Amino acid sequence: MKNWFAVAGLALAAVGCSGISTTSDWDESYDFSALSTYAWTDQGLEGGVSEIMLRRMYRENMNLVAEGKDPIGIVREPHDVIELPCEKDKLGAGSDFALAWIDQGFSRYSPQRDALRELHVRAEESRAKAGA
Repeated sequence: MKNWFAVAGLALAAVGCSGISTTSDWDESYDFSALSTYAWTDQGLEGGVSEIMLRRMYRENMNLVAEGKDPIGIVREPHDVIELPCEKDKLGAGSDFALAWIDQGFSRYSPQRDALRELHVRAEESRAKAGA
C-alpha cells in the first residue's frame, strides 16, 4: 500500500511540473567550467562600487595603523559594556548551558553524547573544587 502512495505521489509531481517552462539569459556557448570562482558585482560597473568602497576602507585603516592609530572598531578608553542576549542567558551558565546545548542541539544525536555530558560535569566539579 505504501508503494502505491509513493508511485502515485511521484506521478502527480511529474504531471504537475510538466507544464513549467524555463529560460536562461546567459551565453550558453561560454565555457563556465574554465572559471574557478564566481563573484557578484554591482551591475554596470567594473569592479563594483561595494568592492571599491571596501578596498578604500581597508587602505584607510591600514594607513591609520601605520601611523600608530587605531583602526575602525577599536575602542581603548573605558566605556559601558553593552550586554547582548546570548544562548547562555536562555539555558543557564557553566555546565548547565553545555548540558542543555548537548541535549537540545544536534549533539543529542552524536554517539559521543554521553561522553560529552560526562566531560562537562567533571569540568564543573573540578572548577567547584578549585574555587572552594
